[in-house]
Amino acid sequence: MFPVVDDEERPIGSVSVKDIAWRMLLGGPEWRIRPIDGMLVGEFVQRNVKAVPADTPLQTAVRRLVESEADMLFVIEPEGGLLVFSYEEGLHAAADLLPESVLAREAMVAETPSVRPMHSIRRVIDVMNESSTKRVLVMDGDLLVGIITPRDVLMIEPYGPAAIRRRRFVRGRKYGRETGVSRGRRVLFVPIAIAEDVMSSPVISVKEDTPARTVAQILAERHIGAVPVLDERGKPIGFVTRESLTRQLVGL
Repeated sequence: MFPVVDDEERPIGSVSVKDIAWRMLLGGPEWRIRPIDGMLVGEFVQRNVKAVPADTPLQTAVRRLVESEADMLFVIEPEGGLLVFSYEEGLHAAADLLPESVLAREAMVAETPSVRPMHSIRRVIDVMNESSTKRVLVMDGDLLVGIITPRDVLMIEPYGPAAIRRRRFVRGRKYGRETGVSRGRRVLFVPIAIAEDVMSSPVISVKEDTPARTVAQILAERHIGAVPVLDERGKPIGFVTRESLTRQLVGL
């Protein structure tokens, strides 16, 4: 995530990999056909970023960040310098300030968007777009086997090495012929990227009775934006995110 300034070095907004990924994935054909080196930062800027003076109390800054619905706050120093306060700093505050009694199930977003390992990337994107967390769980039956983020989807190669490796594996196992399969035969190989090609595995997760401050420490140390929350049977019941932890910190 980066602050964006105008020609006179005045802050006008912020931009992140998530902003770019989401616009390129969901912005329509006119975005997908454009070369990246022909795009300008200004086309992706979040312009709802607020500013606070450097002597603003931490609790107030956290509240302003949450209420602005932006990814960061600008912090203006007395001599005119520019600093940034983001959800990353909010995480560290949550790890220090949240009471031990606040548990993951109280700080989580109760969503469990999911796909199966063989679902197409198009299906992954559709499910991701419907979720406020912008993360998708990959479930093999009742077993959580992976997680997919917008960054994972942006970096895929639809006909790249992952699909080629899967092709060789399937043929090596003699699951089907290269040509001449009957119409009624199950589809065992399609040379396009699927969920299991781009998912991260094993999944970093927490139990529902994990203290929220411990979850904040995990997110900060691992440099990740969210973790799935599992119930006592190991079933996903939600996500704890940087945003949900920060909201918990200020009671929103």
